[in-house]
Amino acid sequence: MPRHSKSEWNSVAKMTVVAVAVFLLSANCGEAKALATVKTLSSSPLMVIQAQDTANPLSTPTPEKNWTGEITTAMCKKAGGSMGHDCILNCVRAGEKFVFISKGQVHEIANQDFTDLTVHAGHQVKLTGHYGPDGKTITATKVEMARHP
Repeated sequence: MPRHSKSEWNSVAKMTVVAVAVFLLSANCGEAKALATVKTLSSSPLMVIQAQDTANPLSTPTPEKNWTGEITTAMCKKAGGSMGHDCILNCVRAGEKFVFISKGQVHEIANQDFTDLTVHAGHQVKLTGHYGPDGKTITATKVEMARHP
C-alpha cells in the first residue's frame, strides 16, 4: 500500500470538505444555486466556508431609502389617525407595535426597540431605513422631524 505525504492527505481532506459543503448548501437551498468560498486559515489546517444564496435576491439587504410619514400604531390607524404622542406610547406599553404610515400605506417596523420611534411617535417624520426580506417591513436606521415646505 503506497504511503501518502501529509500535504497529499491535507489536499484530499480539503477537497472532501468542499464537496460536502457544496452538497449541504445545495440541499439547504433546494434547487437554488449556491456559491461556496473556502479559505484556509494561515495558522491552522482548519477551513472556513462562507456560503451565499445567489438564487434569492432578498437575502441581501436592500439599499437605504427615505420615506415621509407618521409613526403610530395599528390601533391608532384603525381609530382614524394618530391619537397623539402620549396615547401612542401608552398603546405600545400595552403591547401594540409601532407602524409607519407613508402615502396611505402601513408598514410594520422590524426594530421596535429603535429609540427614535419612541421620541417621534405621533409626529410627521422623515424615516430612513431599508425593506426587510418580505419587501414590506422596514428596518429604521434614522428618524427625524419632517421639514414642512
